[in-house]
Amino acid sequence: MAKNDNLHKAKDAKNDEFYTIIEDVAEELRHYKKHFAGKVVLCNCDDPTWSAFWRYFHLNFSELGLKKLIATHYDRTEPTYKMEYEGGDDNDVEVGVKTPLEGNGDFRSRECLDLLDECDIVVKNPPFSLFREFVGTLMERKKKFLIIGNMNAITYKEIFPLIRDNQMWVGANGKGGTRKGNSMCFAVPNDYSGKTVDVDGIPMAQVSAWWYTNMDFAKRHEKYIFWKEFNPIDYPKYDNYNAVDCGRSNEFPINYDGVVGVPISFLNGFYNPDQFEIVAFRKGNDGKDLVFTREREREFNRTFVSLYDIDSLDDKKRRRQNQWKTYLRENNNQTEIEAVDYFYPLSIKSRAAGTMNGLINGKETYRRILICKKAVSEYEN
Repeated sequence: MAKNDNLHKAKDAKNDEFYTIIEDVAEELRHYKKHFAGKVVLCNCDDPTWSAFWRYFHLNFSELGLKKLIATHYDRTEPTYKMEYEGGDDNDVEVGVKTPLEGNGDFRSRECLDLLDECDIVVKNPPFSLFREFVGTLMERKKKFLIIGNMNAITYKEIFPLIRDNQMWVGANGKGGTRKGNSMCFAVPNDYSGKTVDVDGIPMAQVSAWWYTNMDFAKRHEKYIFWKEFNPIDYPKYDNYNAVDCGRSNEFPINYDGVVGVPISFLNGFYNPDQFEIVAFRKGNDGKDLVFTREREREFNRTFVSLYDIDSLDDKKRRRQNQWKTYLRENNNQTEIEAVDYFYPLSIKSRAAGTMNGLINGKETYRRILICKKAVSEYEN
């Protein structure tokens, strides 16, 4: 009963109901076509009457060479059904054998677990609140899968070890469909409490979400292009871990072989398991979050004063940036040094006083994945 209660809560929580559109399904699935020939695909906790997953696999049943397609419908209070399709008329998505289920379609029920055992691959957008348990069930039964979850799911204690140990990974998450950066657009209930836009009468919401899988794809092995030289200003060392911080996913230092802390978004499109390995998530040797102290910038902030109250904020920023570059040259005995990209936005505490305080005074805490490069000989062949 407790399991059903949890599933009911997930379905009742309107901010947990996100319905994938077929453009996003098609965009992601194109990376995995080689995996489906002769396979049984299960879309559990689904609804074949409107599901983008059922529709995609039905329309492409012969193209993918599928053996069988199964979808189970979930209903909170009533016994429900499953749909099975084994070919015949791919273009008519209503074609299939409809069979009643004894229960309500909970993916953890005995009859649904039997269907899971029958299948080879699970493709689904599970309720985000049940992501941990859903993945746990798939891993326990050693199933291949392609599923959608919140991008922060990689930080879950149940999920990160699987990512670290290369048992599952972030999917292709291409730029097609509705994807914008690390988010996707989903259809949501009419009473969804978040921000929505109307698309042909359907409320849509942009949500931070990634595809996750344990099926390999070519894009995952594209070589990371290194271009930026290491320097201690742009890559400060953590106080509580023997590693340096890299603030941008596309700026992993070319000439640094130690451990580097990168944004979690590095795993989406930058992480090549042939070139890198994951060391840890976020914590330092002292069990606390990674921190570092920018002594030079603290010193600079103590001595820097913006002199003109009448200047615009942009002028103040520009002056600070120029003086920061000059400060770096003078204190590094270098004729040229790369600008610090104006690391941190400035806030003006008092225009009357004309002072500007950077947001970097003291210690900074970041959510980081700690990774390191593999030896060149490990991946160049």
